[in-house]
Amino acid sequence: MRRFVASLLVLSLALATLSLYLYVSHTEAKRTYLPLRVERISQLTQLVRQSVEDYARQGLDLDQYSGFEKDVRTILFADPAVSQAQLVDTAGNRIYCFDQTASSCENNNFINNELTKNPESSHKDYSSLNVPVHGQFSQVGFIQLQLDAPQLETVITEQFRSVLIWSGLFFVIFGVFTVILEFREGRRASRLIRNGFFVFQGAIILVLTVHLFQVYLEGKSGQAKELAITMSHRLDLLADLGISIDSVSGIEDILQEYRQVNPDISAISLISNGKILHSAGSGAPGTVFQENATAYAMREPVRLLGFDDAQLVSELSFTSLFSAVWQGARGMLTLLFGCTLLGGALMGAAHAYRMRSATLPPHQDAHSRMEIIQPAYLMSLLVDAMIWPILPDASQSLAQAEGLSSYWAQAPFTGYFIALTFALIPAGRLIHKRGDRFVFEIGAICVASGLALTAFSGEFWLFCVGRMITGFGQGLLLVTIQDIALRTLPAEEKTQAASIQVLGYTAGVITGTGLGGLLASFHPYQETMLVAAIASGAVLFYTLIAVKTPQTDFMKVTGAELEIGNKPELGIILKDRQFLWILMTVGVVSKFALTGIVMFALPFLMIEAGYGPDTVGQALMFYSVIVYGSTKLAPRLDKSLGGSRALISCGLVCLLLGASGLMLAVQHPGSMPEDFLLAEFGTQMRGAIDPWFNEPAQVATIVLSIILLGVGQGLTASPALAAISSTRAALNAGHTHTLAVYRVLERVGHMSGPALVGIMLAASGGSAAGLLPVCLVFLVAAGLYRLAARESDPET
Repeated sequence: MRRFVASLLVLSLALATLSLYLYVSHTEAKRTYLPLRVERISQLTQLVRQSVEDYARQGLDLDQYSGFEKDVRTILFADPAVSQAQLVDTAGNRIYCFDQTASSCENNNFINNELTKNPESSHKDYSSLNVPVHGQFSQVGFIQLQLDAPQLETVITEQFRSVLIWSGLFFVIFGVFTVILEFREGRRASRLIRNGFFVFQGAIILVLTVHLFQVYLEGKSGQAKELAITMSHRLDLLADLGISIDSVSGIEDILQEYRQVNPDISAISLISNGKILHSAGSGAPGTVFQENATAYAMREPVRLLGFDDAQLVSELSFTSLFSAVWQGARGMLTLLFGCTLLGGALMGAAHAYRMRSATLPPHQDAHSRMEIIQPAYLMSLLVDAMIWPILPDASQSLAQAEGLSSYWAQAPFTGYFIALTFALIPAGRLIHKRGDRFVFEIGAICVASGLALTAFSGEFWLFCVGRMITGFGQGLLLVTIQDIALRTLPAEEKTQAASIQVLGYTAGVITGTGLGGLLASFHPYQETMLVAAIASGAVLFYTLIAVKTPQTDFMKVTGAELEIGNKPELGIILKDRQFLWILMTVGVVSKFALTGIVMFALPFLMIEAGYGPDTVGQALMFYSVIVYGSTKLAPRLDKSLGGSRALISCGLVCLLLGASGLMLAVQHPGSMPEDFLLAEFGTQMRGAIDPWFNEPAQVATIVLSIILLGVGQGLTASPALAAISSTRAALNAGHTHTLAVYRVLERVGHMSGPALVGIMLAASGGSAAGLLPVCLVFLVAAGLYRLAARESDPET
């Protein structure tokens, strides 16, 4: 029975992973392809508009223009997704209307008045397209197109059928593979199934990448091809009229005009028998035509008098194509990374459940118990982190909707960390009285209910209450997972026990921010929060079913931070100047950087600067990976640099440089209030960097800033604990108790970070120049720590 349940869990995980991949890839394909398809229709319409405007600028009325039917045939012939095209005056009265068969549709009542009020726009569901027409002095009408939405998605639908077939085949193969291993291979099954799951993911990623490439190729090449069709149609008209191409001047200018309509076209040439007749961006006339190896060539036959095998060749740059593919590939890589972390944890839980029995030795029983419990903590962080990329923007929107200042956007963050800190105080005593399982379940319930309130509230203060409930639940889970690990694993594995919370937190944040950012890029913020709330319900169900801890022989509270009050050791610790110096210049500052700069300012400024939620989520995910890597690297650097003092100094400098880089890179497009203290500085800074700070430089600076902030966080966390362990307070009051007091007090940085950064950003009108005071604080902290370190023992 255990093997059957374990197989069911693995297959459910594979099915959920496959569904997520298919959903993201299909939505990403629609999000990218449909605008490309509508844009190429718009490009065709621009050519028609030019003809109509040339007529209208002669001072003639549109109802006397007889060439609209001929012009609109080009669009209707080139793209079957255009079901109707009509010419409308500024009052909304129809002048001409033709359907896909190019016959009159005067009795049809299709007029989109909403688009008439909004020139140069398309309907949000791509059902229609509106292009204004200007006369000699003012606007005189519109060209309105009705689009067939199913026809727009034909390419995606056809491509996706093969994706579903291949994906279903891979799932069946993996399912058969899993069942055979579960019932025949015994103990070897876990490792083989886990490897098979990763191969299964790789196969799905390969299929989806090919699918996205084909969709993007169709979208990009379709734009170029339809322009080529309209051009060839014009050239065919010359042949019908008996006009030779040699007698027509300005062909190169026309070709250049087509290149300007679609910048992705690197060259467009008119050739015959392999030789160039006219070209824009390619060789000279009379030379042999050679295709560019870095471009995708599309050939359209044309009829020219006196020339055989005439063709119009459009060359589409591969750079633009790969750029579009990379947008989707980033989402796939984010999914791959997140699903690998989550899948590894859940497969470990499935293996542990399969191997659990009453006859297991105590050592193996302890490890199997932790493998089942750890995914519950990881997934609780995951569902919470899903809304982090959108939290600052959503919070600001709710605050402004109730007439509050943008400063209050930080309130949910501050409330979250205040509640998390206060949850640490009763957690230990509650564990001592009621047991780990009870407190863990209460924490999971708080996380789920807080996310539900956040998703369904719609009011700012209820939103804040929801975040506080979630923060309180995360505090209970943090203490409980540490207590379970320390209580369950044998004494010789306490180091591993202590790392379980850190690894679970890191994996949860990495996965949650990536997935949340992806979902937020496809759906409104409210729906993303709703998905997080629903997922938290599933996590709660897993917690209630899977988390089982010993209910007898409870140890004394393992986290001394839970008993920091009314103890003589507390006075000894708080009187130690060295302890307070490290706490204020390292502990509080690093946590201030985490919550104030990374969790609040970074998403807020990136979204204000025009970056999407998926990019913000990937930035937070990348930051978490850097923190994890630098934390693992810190012990080795500690030995090579000769102590934690140099490591902490490097970390503080990295935090300073990272915040400074973010201040320079992410500039709000608006203007700063004149009464802002640093308004003049911000204006001068923007004026100095704008001339050379182009988009690639901005992206590179943001990436470098995130790396520096992550390295700074990693190089200050564990070395600071090592420095605290070497203080007089630790020698006199005990290492465990001193470290516990330090962990609680450093959370002042957690709580003050969003509040103070929020004040600065609100005062600066949302400009990154508001981070300057924060950078000055980091500079002073680094200097003070370095000064204090010189007076202390070299080992610290």
